[in-house]
Amino acid sequence: MKLPRHWHGAILALTWLVLADTAAAGDKDVSSTEEWAVPTEESDDPLHYSRNSRPEFYGKDHPRLDYKGFVLIGALNGNPGAPDNEEFFVKIKESIDTIEVESPLFFALLRSINRGGERVIYYRGRPGPASFNAWDDLYIVRISSTHIDDDPVFDNNPYQLAATLVHEFVGHGKQEADKRLWPMYDWCGKDHWDVRGVAMKPNRHGGSSGFVEYEAYLYAKWFLETVQREYPNFNEQIVRRYVRFIKFLQKRFPGWYDDAKPPWVLLQEFAGRFTDICPGMRYSGHALALK
Repeated sequence: MKLPRHWHGAILALTWLVLADTAAAGDKDVSSTEEWAVPTEESDDPLHYSRNSRPEFYGKDHPRLDYKGFVLIGALNGNPGAPDNEEFFVKIKESIDTIEVESPLFFALLRSINRGGERVIYYRGRPGPASFNAWDDLYIVRISSTHIDDDPVFDNNPYQLAATLVHEFVGHGKQEADKRLWPMYDWCGKDHWDVRGVAMKPNRHGGSSGFVEYEAYLYAKWFLETVQREYPNFNEQIVRRYVRFIKFLQKRFPGWYDDAKPPWVLLQEFAGRFTDICPGMRYSGHALALK
């Protein structure tokens, strides 16, 4: 595993801890489209697109806070014992501030998403994965109590939450803007066995598709690289999350992911992979990813 040079001393001390954590958690993704990937109608069209779901808060009087280009929406009826809306607002604001101060590149990327509508961060008030949704002119990242709970078992911190926002808004938001998120979920109508270099590839009727996650994880990994400090002042929590991202990419995309290449190079390469799998479909990439 090749890491940024100043991370080498930190990584050796932390890798065994991350491996233990991953095994205990069942290697489950914490940020994905999987939870709400249910079509609103049946269709045999492999490029069928109408699967976005009506937001839970739509038309209801949820607590709302506008902050630095984002709309924060609290839960109405959270689970007993879950962090309350005030804690949600504080922690989301802290993560947005972290991105703005420590990674201006990704703050610009985030604010470039859905310029004509609203970027919503919605607190569900119960456990579960983070997820992306779009409805009308809203791009929505749904955050669960799992992502803001102070219990040490969740290993939460501003950087982890910030990486989740980058993953969902930049990764999946760009896919939605290009109208390719759901076609990618279905491998653009291909038999998944025809796609080389990718492991764990369920077909279009079998649930999750790793295809939509590759970009999103690369953006999140790139973000973490921009905020990590020089050794010995490294941030242990960033390194732990970074190792998890690498393990996911190596496991799901063994023929695509290369530790020797920086994330922006892998994103450039992905443009060609996308065109091969989804010929004729729009892929805008992102200008700021071209370094």
